[in-house]
Amino acid sequence: MMSIILSPACRKQTDDFKIYTIKKGEHTCNGWRGSLEKHNLSFKFKFDKSCLYNESELSKTGWNKLVGLSGSVHSNSARIGWRSDGENIILGYYIYINGKRTIEYADTMNINDTGRASINYAFGKVFMTINNHSKVYDSEKPDIMILDYPYFGGESPAPHTMIILIKEL
Repeated sequence: MMSIILSPACRKQTDDFKIYTIKKGEHTCNGWRGSLEKHNLSFKFKFDKSCLYNESELSKTGWNKLVGLSGSVHSNSARIGWRSDGENIILGYYIYINGKRTIEYADTMNINDTGRASINYAFGKVFMTINNHSKVYDSEKPDIMILDYPYFGGESPAPHTMIILIKEL
């Protein structure tokens, strides 16, 4: 059973996908985190053209976060990272294990294509899959699991309003 707290301004729904909006100058939509009673997550996602940007639009470059599971974001977490090259979306594994961050490239996808990802904690490991590309990391599951939804940045806020669609499976 999952309990998530999200504000109506953050999400709407279309074709079973929930629409998440990160407004210009912001990092998150309201209610971007919620508690989770399981240690795995599978979902489909789409980025629309509003998610494209050039690094020249940002004061500092970094990885954005699509969805993830965390105990403490900068201590123990497994999230799907993303960024734009101006034409496509670049996806990566974005993980903290005992405070050490690792970011690894996973895939590149076109705007409006449907992607699929999963994050599963089991057997002292976290198994991450992004569009049929998988990685396994040694990581104990956090005692308290937080579900993290879209976040823009690092340090730079969204250069314009962005729309991401997510459907939990």
